[in-house]
Amino acid sequence: MTVGNHTLGELFEAIGGGKAYDFMFTLLESNTISKEDVLHFHELVAFSQPDLHPGRLRDVDVVITGLDESLPSYKDIPALFDGFVSWLAGPHETEDVVAFAAEAHARLVSIHPFRGGNGRVSRLVMNTILLQHGYLPVAIPPVLRHDYITALRSYRLGKGRLDYFIDFIAKSELQTQKDFMRLLRIPFC
Repeated sequence: MTVGNHTLGELFEAIGGGKAYDFMFTLLESNTISKEDVLHFHELVAFSQPDLHPGRLRDVDVVITGLDESLPSYKDIPALFDGFVSWLAGPHETEDVVAFAAEAHARLVSIHPFRGGNGRVSRLVMNTILLQHGYLPVAIPPVLRHDYITALRSYRLGKGRLDYFIDFIAKSELQTQKDFMRLLRIPFC
């Protein structure tokens, strides 16, 4: 018997997500996200799924059902992942934190460095950046999942055009702030 008719896998996924969320808050003071931090996010979210090789880069090619473009070969993953981490630590062209966080998410999920859990880890990285700069974490509610995936696809298919995805994340951040203010009964202008 499980809680609320959820499968054991769903419960373990929630536990891993909670642990990863807790870990995210330990990174707020550092103002950086290291290679080890990203790998640890994956280790936490995938802890109950040994077939995903928690905390390790993928060593096989993967396909996303319904995705009509190919993902990077597993042979390219170490270099792409190291490049992402270097980019993450380096200076950035924009001072717009929300745009930077959205770009980090889009870049990481496009590399698809893990066998599974790439979206969860990418959202954790994005939300860590937002929190490190005084923003609230963005949640993508199920009702907006299609819009979220469409926005991400526009980045991949647009060969790096981020505007639609940044706009989606910015609107989601604003909605999160409105919801938080409503919860605290603070008028929002």
